[in-house]
Amino acid sequence: MKRIIFICLLFYINLGYSNNDSLVIKPWNQMSFLPDSNNYNLFFGGPSSIYKSIFFDFDKLSIFSDHPFFTPEQQDVLNVKPRVPVVDVQYLLGAQSEQNLAIYHTQPISRKSNYSLAYLNRSHGGYYNNQLTNSNFIQANFYLSSKKEKYKLHSGLKYHRIYNRQNGGIKNDSNFTHSSDLFLNRLLIDVNMDYAYSNDKLMKLFLNQSIQLNSYSDSSVNKSNVLDLKLQLKRKSRNYYDSLSASNFLYNNFDSIVSNDTIEKNIFFSKLSYTNSFSRDSVQRTILIGLNSELIKHNNLLIDTLFNNHFFESKGNIVSNKNSVSFLTEYYLSGFKKNNYKVELNASRKISNKINFKTHFSLNEHRPTYEIQQYLSNHLVWNNLFENMFAFSAFGKLEIGNVLFKANYTDVKRPIYFNELSFPQQFSGTSQVIQTSLNYKVIRKRIDILAEAIHQYQGGGQIFQLPEIIGQLKLNYKMVRKKTGFSLLFGINGRYYSSFNLMNYSPTINNFTISNEKLQSSYFTVDFIAKTKIQDVTLFAMVSHFNSGLMGYNYFTALNYPSPDRYIKFGIKWLFLN
Repeated sequence: MKRIIFICLLFYINLGYSNNDSLVIKPWNQMSFLPDSNNYNLFFGGPSSIYKSIFFDFDKLSIFSDHPFFTPEQQDVLNVKPRVPVVDVQYLLGAQSEQNLAIYHTQPISRKSNYSLAYLNRSHGGYYNNQLTNSNFIQANFYLSSKKEKYKLHSGLKYHRIYNRQNGGIKNDSNFTHSSDLFLNRLLIDVNMDYAYSNDKLMKLFLNQSIQLNSYSDSSVNKSNVLDLKLQLKRKSRNYYDSLSASNFLYNNFDSIVSNDTIEKNIFFSKLSYTNSFSRDSVQRTILIGLNSELIKHNNLLIDTLFNNHFFESKGNIVSNKNSVSFLTEYYLSGFKKNNYKVELNASRKISNKINFKTHFSLNEHRPTYEIQQYLSNHLVWNNLFENMFAFSAFGKLEIGNVLFKANYTDVKRPIYFNELSFPQQFSGTSQVIQTSLNYKVIRKRIDILAEAIHQYQGGGQIFQLPEIIGQLKLNYKMVRKKTGFSLLFGINGRYYSSFNLMNYSPTINNFTISNEKLQSSYFTVDFIAKTKIQDVTLFAMVSHFNSGLMGYNYFTALNYPSPDRYIKFGIKWLFLN
């Protein structure tokens, strides 16, 4: 109650002190890029906890990632080039001592330089024993350009630390699905691991420079040639610790008392590229060629190795008023991934004011990353000689007024997955996923409606374990008073997914594994949101999973990991100018 009163007090104070400057600032909202803002992710617990996507996305497949055991890094902060200093503060709190604090600050130093700072802290006590999460994200950027912008510099630092207590899930699912008064407090339910945790860290330093070699401009023609140099030093590490008291570990390889496993990568990356841009009237053309190199030092228990990759890159696009075509090619000339390649082709056409069409094709040959081939930990040891994987993907999108139809076909040859014992295996055949979706929007003065239905067909090797049907319905009612800068929004969001086999989760390698032990039945969730904005202050409240327990307790993210129950969140977002 004290926190709610504090938020309301800040809100009313702002009514007296907010300025009515017509300057419009759209700062970088770092919380909007986090995975928990996605309707298709199921979580173990609170912010920064482990999550499983039920929507197939080829670009996020861990088997094609160069670092599959690590948490992906946060999106780079954007350069908004403000004319005045900007501070954007967002604070959100919820059940189980959940707190989210996001601070973004950017300020001009001179007419040609500015800096930006972003900080995000997220913590949550967890719904079950040993489920606490705590994460910190920091970014600092500096931007500089010459008088005529012939030289540009962008340097920065990026850091994150993501701490997750790993409880291994609950011991007996029936204690959750057949919940009684005794177990309304989830902390009374036994978990598989009482002391395990993981600590994921990233530190990145980068320096990007560009020099405009020459340029020409008149009333109809613009030409430019730019040379870019990007340097990047990155260190990624993941430490997993447990006391070996858990009953779900059958044997240990190196230590019978504790497991303190670490995998670490130090990466130096450089890219030298040349870009030629040309535009005449309404047609723009850009061509880029570049040479990329990376030197990787890999450490994992007794493994200490050094390897490199050198690859050629080319991309370009042609854009007109109604059409656009772009391509991307990558070919690895030497190193660990020698002869690997990627080819992408994108095209779009504006057929009329209400009809738009887009398509995408990609081919990708990928050598399995080093830790998939060779890995040492107290619980897992393997030494594999997997063949290269090959993937083909085709995507099409047709927009007709408020109706959007999408189709996506993905074929993965010789895919790699983790079996029931958390060991990687390679499927000798292929796995296919065919996705189709139909999306309908209604946008009126006061009402917005979004209805979406997604179908996912899996053929060949059943290694992705996805629901066949996903659907959502969003309804927002809004009132806006432009003269006073006041807006009020009430929204409801319903999400549905059909039944699917729950995957297991292996905390030692931070990956989901194949399991056919339990079928998650079809389920839907309902969320409510209320948001009000007066000038530069936004207050919002949300009730998530409102229908929790009304149809029983059978909602799981993975085997032995129930999804969060109903919870309420409150938040404030305050934009300070000058």
